[in-house]
Amino acid sequence: MARGLFIAFEGMPTCGKGTQANKLFAHMRYRANCEKKHLTVLSTSEPRNSERIKELISSDSKYKLPGEKVKLYLRDRAEHYQTEISPALERGNFVLCEGYNFMTAASFISYGGSLEEFLTLPENEEFGKPDLTILFKISPDQVIENLSTPRSGANLQKSVSEQSLAYYQLLAKNLDDLARLNLPLFGKIERITVDGRMKSDIGEEVRHVYNPLFFDWLQKERTPQCVSS
Repeated sequence: MARGLFIAFEGMPTCGKGTQANKLFAHMRYRANCEKKHLTVLSTSEPRNSERIKELISSDSKYKLPGEKVKLYLRDRAEHYQTEISPALERGNFVLCEGYNFMTAASFISYGGSLEEFLTLPENEEFGKPDLTILFKISPDQVIENLSTPRSGANLQKSVSEQSLAYYQLLAKNLDDLARLNLPLFGKIERITVDGRMKSDIGEEVRHVYNPLFFDWLQKERTPQCVSS
């Protein structure tokens, strides 16, 4: 049995990664059925223990430092990967994860850390990389506008007061710079622009990115594996 595929959805708040993850989930099942292939898909998100992380950050001043704060997220990720993601992949299942290591790295840099420092954190060795990272590009102005609308919800609206336009401009730049480096830690990276586009058009581009990956996996799944005696 071939190992399953692991796809991470990344991007700034309100970029629509959750919506597109749900759409791809449905497409994965449809595509597999067309190929008469049973497929189990795990749809998940990070951080897993967000309330616990927030509690630690607010109660202990050491977690105000970028290096200490990021370790909380990396440890949470390691537990998530080891207990949920990796076992699913080993069973040949596919995994869709909303938020993963790419956004963590860009946020770390935006808060004053360096890429070199992030890459040398030992916690990065405790979880695997995605086969594909899809980065949804949204303008900082659009983020602020989306966060300011009532339909965004109380938690997202709170982000407007916590983060400024300048911060999202810096974060957007760091996301772009990081994507251009094509570092192995993040797997293959595909960037998709969302500003001014219909959700259906974005979904079509996501499927266009996913389908070749699926057919490559299907070929491996159908190829007999040699077992040495």
